[in-house]
Amino acid sequence: MHQEVEFIAEDIEVEVTPNFTSPAQREAKVLLFKNISSFEAQSRKPVPLWLALSLKKRSKCTVTMPDWLKTEKLNSILKAEHREKELQKIHFHYIEVAHSLCKHAREDMTDWNQVYDLVESIRSVRKDKIRKIFMKLSDRSIEDIENISASEICSTKPLLSCIKNALLEIQ
Repeated sequence: MHQEVEFIAEDIEVEVTPNFTSPAQREAKVLLFKNISSFEAQSRKPVPLWLALSLKKRSKCTVTMPDWLKTEKLNSILKAEHREKELQKIHFHYIEVAHSLCKHAREDMTDWNQVYDLVESIRSVRKDKIRKIFMKLSDRSIEDIENISASEICSTKPLLSCIKNALLEIQ
């Protein structure tokens, strides 16, 4: 996985349930452009992924899995990826968020290994589809491809460059 994409994905909001209370302050704490005023024990709160992982590491919260990362949703996406020619709509940072949560918050997931396997299966099917799409590209760029994820864009840019160079040599 590309470090830059993983870093950017850490700004995705996830919900946490803190097991502590922090007093409300007159001014909200500004944590890298994100206002976080206070935490109340056992009350869900949306926070950036990086903060959720930091709190989780210190055993200060549980992380709620996003709806799009639940096994039912992933199963339906995988079936649609097999059935349809075009890429299915999926969270732009599905790979990075899934890997981070499966690695650092697996005890908050009842089926983290199944989620991980489904994400990897989706990734594999989509990788093959993207290769086929590239073979049919003419003047289109990778940005023209609908429903491609951040990690998929990063990992396929070198392939696209090679294809374009080969086409130029042939011409």
